[in-house]
Amino acid sequence: MIDILERERDIFNNKEQIEVVEKELIELAKNNNEQAISILINKYKPLIVKISNKYKINGYDKEDIIQECIFSLYIAIRDYNFNSKLSFKTFLYFIIKKRIYSIIRNSNRQKRIKDFIELKENINLIEDNKVLEKIENKEVIEKVKDKLSELESKVLELYLDNYTINEIAKILNLNLKTIDNTHKRIKIKIKEVVSNV
Repeated sequence: MIDILERERDIFNNKEQIEVVEKELIELAKNNNEQAISILINKYKPLIVKISNKYKINGYDKEDIIQECIFSLYIAIRDYNFNSKLSFKTFLYFIIKKRIYSIIRNSNRQKRIKDFIELKENINLIEDNKVLEKIENKEVIEKVKDKLSELESKVLELYLDNYTINEIAKILNLNLKTIDNTHKRIKIKIKEVVSNV
């Protein structure tokens, strides 16, 4: 391992040698060598910080986003195929972007859940945090699903995937009034389930 570290310091002028050292580091990291992982984290930290600085995500501060990107490095180490035409750096870039987009999607979904229940209009139902905790509970989600018709389930799924009522009507090829009424029925059923848990 020390040999690899010394060679890495000495050969930054030779691209082929750099690729060989990086490949050795990745192989060691794949085998959970902490020193190799640490070297890769330090090497790619500027890229990680640069990408993470481009995003502001609800519920995440700057350091949280950087940590999620470092987690992406672990995924990239695990999944990188040496026979790939992509360099490790390019592969890592795509893994980080995919992770960030997933976090954004989940953040938006949580926001839609909050909006969907209209917590501001239902303060007397339960405090905001308790409602969200209950909605995130798998048992509560299953109870809600059990109460919904097939159409209601489709509408809820599309709504949580950030589609508007107008878009849902077009996707399901139904008129807007039908979707709006379905939307209202879903809200009532969710309120019933959440208030009884």
